[in-house]
Amino acid sequence: MAAELGDGHLRAVPGAQGRLGEEQGHAATGEGLAVVGALRAVEDLGELVGVEVVDVDEVTHHRTDATIRTASSISASLTVRGGAKRSAEAVTAGIDLSGKLALVTGSTRGIGLATATGLAQMGAEVIISGRQEAAVADAIAKIRQSSPAARLQAAVFDLGAAEGCTALVARFPEVDILVNNLGIYEPKAFFDIEDADWTRMFEVNVMSGVRLTRHYLKRMLDHKDWGRVVFVSSESAIFIPKEMVHYGFSKAAQLCIARGAAEQTKSTNVTVNSVLPGPTWVEMAPVRLAARAKGMGTTADELAARTFTERRPSSLLQRYATPEEIANLICYVCSKASSATNGAVLRADGGIVTNPF
Repeated sequence: MAAELGDGHLRAVPGAQGRLGEEQGHAATGEGLAVVGALRAVEDLGELVGVEVVDVDEVTHHRTDATIRTASSISASLTVRGGAKRSAEAVTAGIDLSGKLALVTGSTRGIGLATATGLAQMGAEVIISGRQEAAVADAIAKIRQSSPAARLQAAVFDLGAAEGCTALVARFPEVDILVNNLGIYEPKAFFDIEDADWTRMFEVNVMSGVRLTRHYLKRMLDHKDWGRVVFVSSESAIFIPKEMVHYGFSKAAQLCIARGAAEQTKSTNVTVNSVLPGPTWVEMAPVRLAARAKGMGTTADELAARTFTERRPSSLLQRYATPEEIANLICYVCSKASSATNGAVLRADGGIVTNPF
């Protein structure tokens, strides 16, 4: 698909490969996922191309003549006919991660896999991280199905323990992009959460990010002139779920850590941000729903039906997000185009959190 600017309107033009957005319930494919994170930002950052865009999916409005196309090389071409503020090279530079090394923890499935796929399609070399060699190999194979030229490395370590983090940083001393996505999830009534449960949740969800950020952020600041750190938190950091308080606690802790780490980056080209996904339909969603339903004395189907009528009625999306929809925002925050976004908590929660601040 291409977006053509002419006759006073920005409109979608079929024919080019890939997609710039997603329809409800469908995953982004091809080149679209590679650039969608950054191009989504055009809606708010029209300065990137010198046009005013209302919506990338239903592209409808602009003030100049140009043509934007996506290609398998993850580049964009901008043909300027009348007054665009930025060149094609400038637009491409904002989303091109060629020459950058990214580490996405917990990247064998779900949001982590979608993020790793997106970063690879944006040109980054990506370290695929997981505890099991077979799962890591399978994730790499999936990414190469859509991006045969992707540069990928395997990292089979248990990052829920200090020893695993130490081994990882010994093998990969420096990265340009760190996405702290690793996390576990356990529905459990508050009075049944034992000390070991709290400790495990803290070690995996919180300390894995602390250990890796402590190492890689310091390297970014001392040895590089650019870097990105992203903590993948959750709307549960704000709306603490009563059936898994320890999970909500761990996600809230990530927000504090990310903001504190961002304070170390003042006057640099390194940023640290958090992304808050809302309910997301990942591969483990049916299993998680079943476990939660059991603890609540109901069925998985009934619980799924009640997700947006009872548990999260404030949702504006009124459906589960796809992993790719969450990855779109994460990939944008990892891009050069996000240079003015630092120390922020960015929501991909479907509007569940009603507080505008």
